[in-house]
Amino acid sequence: TEPSAAGGWGDAEMKAMTAGNQRTVRIYNTHPLVGEISIPQTTIMNLYLSKTPGSSGDNISPAVPPVAHVTMSGTITVPQSCSINAGQVIEVRLPDIEGKDIRNLGDSPQNSHVTTQVNFTCSNVADGTNLSMSLNGATDPHNPEYLKTDNENLGIRISDKYDKTIVPGGSAELPIEDYADGKGSTEFTAAPVNTTGHVPHTGEYQATATLEIQIR
Repeated sequence: TEPSAAGGWGDAEMKAMTAGNQRTVRIYNTHPLVGEISIPQTTIMNLYLSKTPGSSGDNISPAVPPVAHVTMSGTITVPQSCSINAGQVIEVRLPDIEGKDIRNLGDSPQNSHVTTQVNFTCSNVADGTNLSMSLNGATDPHNPEYLKTDNENLGIRISDKYDKTIVPGGSAELPIEDYADGKGSTEFTAAPVNTTGHVPHTGEYQATATLEIQIR
């Protein structure tokens, strides 16, 4: 008899094979998982049949193909979530401004700037994960770097602790540098700015924005 292409023998007929039908695979991660990771079809074992003790298909001359390939594939999903300010609205109250102090284009009285700390908690987000916080909202029609208010002559500038402008919907994000044990914080400063060069009309004004944590 001669070896068959299946790695068995010409007179043999394989009815069933149970070798290796129950095994445990452990996956070791070398870095924190974020979101979802796909595992492509990967061969982790080849099975051979041989009548020679201690031999396998890769050391028989000529080499024969395995009778079975053991492969695995799948998806690892890590359910992750973050809550900003315990899910409550962050209300920033700006002080009253005298019209003469904000009548020219670009005016933004220093005493009208308000800094707010934002605390958040996350679930299943490991220490060392790259986190940042983005700002979204309607932009001022006269200066898209600022948030739009319901006073047509005023916009709101949002900046980080390094005085970098955080443009609504832009690429700049509020930095998060102290995240540990599922908790972290950042801060931003809100400041009214004259965006038209006209004296703003009197009365209250407001703007609305959304903060969103980015997990990478």
